[in-house]
Amino acid sequence: MAAAAAAAATDPLPDLLIAVPAVILLCALGARLVRRAGQPPVVGEIAVGLLLGPSFLGWL
Repeated sequence: MAAAAAAAATDPLPDLLIAVPAVILLCALGARLVRRAGQPPVVGEIAVGLLLGPSFLGWL
């Protein structure tokens, strides 16, 4: 039973299943916001990617 608990604690799949949809949704939101400002959607996607990246989150 302890081996199963240790394996579950190190399994990255639950984190991945949360992170991927969150990144996709936030990038879509960023694209919509900058599109309203007259910029190409990729600008918002890049900005969100930078904010979600390890450098910004590590800074926080």
